[in-house]
Amino acid sequence: MPFLFPIYTVLLSVFFVLAYVAIRVYESRISYPSQIVWLNKRNNDIFFPYLRARFRTLRNFRSTLMHAYTQYSKNGEPCIVGTLDSTSIVLPPNCTEWIARQAEDILSAYEPHLEGLQSDYTFPDPCILQNPIQSMTIRQDLNRQMALKIPDMMDEIVTSFEEVWGSNTEDWREVEVMSSMQTIVARTSNRVFVGKSLCSNPALLRTATQFSRDVVITSYLLRLFPALIRPVVATIITIPNRRNINAFINVLRPEIVRRKAATMNCSYIEDSGSTEQNDYLQWTLRAAISSKSDKETSLEVIAGRLLAVNFAAMHTSTLAISNILLDLASAAPQYELIATLREELVPILASENGVWSKKGLAQLPRMDSLLRESSRLNFFQGIGIVRKVKVPGGVIAPNGTHCPYGSLIAAPTLGIHNDVVFYHDPEKFDPYRFSKGSPDMDGQPITDQTDVKAFVTTDATFHAFGHGKHACVGRFFASAIFKLMLSHLLLNYDVEYQPIRPETKFLGPVQFPPANATIRIKRRKFASM
Repeated sequence: MPFLFPIYTVLLSVFFVLAYVAIRVYESRISYPSQIVWLNKRNNDIFFPYLRARFRTLRNFRSTLMHAYTQYSKNGEPCIVGTLDSTSIVLPPNCTEWIARQAEDILSAYEPHLEGLQSDYTFPDPCILQNPIQSMTIRQDLNRQMALKIPDMMDEIVTSFEEVWGSNTEDWREVEVMSSMQTIVARTSNRVFVGKSLCSNPALLRTATQFSRDVVITSYLLRLFPALIRPVVATIITIPNRRNINAFINVLRPEIVRRKAATMNCSYIEDSGSTEQNDYLQWTLRAAISSKSDKETSLEVIAGRLLAVNFAAMHTSTLAISNILLDLASAAPQYELIATLREELVPILASENGVWSKKGLAQLPRMDSLLRESSRLNFFQGIGIVRKVKVPGGVIAPNGTHCPYGSLIAAPTLGIHNDVVFYHDPEKFDPYRFSKGSPDMDGQPITDQTDVKAFVTTDATFHAFGHGKHACVGRFFASAIFKLMLSHLLLNYDVEYQPIRPETKFLGPVQFPPANATIRIKRRKFASM
């Protein structure tokens, strides 16, 4: 995992005092209401009480959040969660809808995102996230053209599984979940981002993957330093970022230069014909040229926007699909999960003449339920829907809490996802929880869709994609990739039952599946697809 690399471990241990100084300098400008409990702060801590509280929280993040949820959140009270790099006022569940509904100039979702990624230093150019054309492109082009891209995605998934998992029908094979899923997610995503000729390019995949890792690590390290000295520190800390940025640009340079020239001349000519390529790179080029900005049309910014969507697609998607596979392999035998999902897939695929479509993928309630349930239990953030208060005098939450200007506020995601009020037997993995026919529900047939919830549906009790005005715009793309990957896997591979699921654990404030977790698979002799 990212935090296990020795050089970064050393840096973390050396600079933790600077982290404390940075936080104290910043927070001296924020006057938190004294009546809000600061988690893990003890009255008998004479020296560095807040720093010690932060370390206690990081060492026991899950138990701290669950205890706070029971003691404070469920009683309608706020609490303060402090880590080395941030401080958040966690509001109770009845404030979640209010948080999600607020306008950007009241509660900003954008600023915590930029601050979290330290995009001024970790990306090729600050404008890449400050002027997020990629979000507009995903919404206006990718989401609208999803149906057209599904055949390409499926084609890449078939090829990727063949190369990564193999085709041995005689022997069981142990595969490392995280690394294999990362490769397949990266190739499938880039089939849509840069097209068939480049999506499996080893140098492109390697640099995009390493860049995604670098952003996670270097942004965290930078947040430990006072803002005043970050520009200086960043020149050293972000050396890996710049190395991979330059390598990524070099891979894409010929294609970007060729397409940019042809697009600007309105005479795009491909090697194989005269039709303009329909992928994310081309959509980005069109948007950049339309902006009439020299910076937006520069090689660095175009490539940087592709790195940004690679980061978004690979980082959380790899974690999510890895957890889904671990849940699939270890689901209790009474669920007959693999057999049930195959029974759902086969007739739908047959009605589609063996070729998946957007309509067909929308008719898989059991699979939607599996994806949603796995994400509920294994979401990588303990607190979610994070916002920054932008009103100079602060805001008053529905429960009466005054949240001062500049403070971060959040919902108690881990607690909500594990609350018996919202979910029956919440600590249990029930793959059919969000579809009729669950053994723990009323036993009605799957054809009764009353309680069915799609994976991409957000609400106040499910935060895997955020909620409200700023819910993840790429969730439809992620859902399509997951469903296509699972459909191919289930119809073409057997997965051996694993009675003990490798435990997902918090590493600081982030929850990860074990990096080296494995499952055993074998190619089916009579594959259905």
